[in-house]
Amino acid sequence: MTLGIACAKINKAKDQMRRVQRDFAAQLAVSKKLMDRMFYFDSLKKTAATLTHEAAGLLETTKKLENRLGDAKRELEQDFSPAEIESNLEEAEIDPIFVLDYAEKLWESIDRVKQICIVTVKDCVARKKRL
Repeated sequence: MTLGIACAKINKAKDQMRRVQRDFAAQLAVSKKLMDRMFYFDSLKKTAATLTHEAAGLLETTKKLENRLGDAKRELEQDFSPAEIESNLEEAEIDPIFVLDYAEKLWESIDRVKQICIVTVKDCVARKKRL
C-alpha cells in the first residue's frame, strides 16, 4: 500500500468519525431535551397527585364541619320546639329555669361548633401551605 492510499483511507476514516460525532451530538441534544420534558411531566403528575390528595382531605374536613353544624341544629331542635321556646320566653311569663337550660344547651352547641371551626381553619391553612 502506498502512502497516498494510506492517507486517503485515514482522511476517509477521520471524516466518518466526525460525521458519527456530529450525529451523536445531535442525538444527545435531542435526548437532553426529552429528559427535561419528562421531568416536567413528572412534576405535573406529582402536582396533580398532591392537589387531589389535599382536595380530598379538605372535603373530609368540611364534611366534619357540616356534620357538627347539623348535629348542633338537631340537638337544639330535639330539646326545644319553637312553640316551647316562644311560650317560655314571653315577656309576661319568662321561665328562668327554661332560659338557663336553653342558654346552657345553646352555649354547649356553639362551643362545639367553634371548636370544629378552629380545627377546620387550621387544617385549611396547613393544606394551603403544602400547596
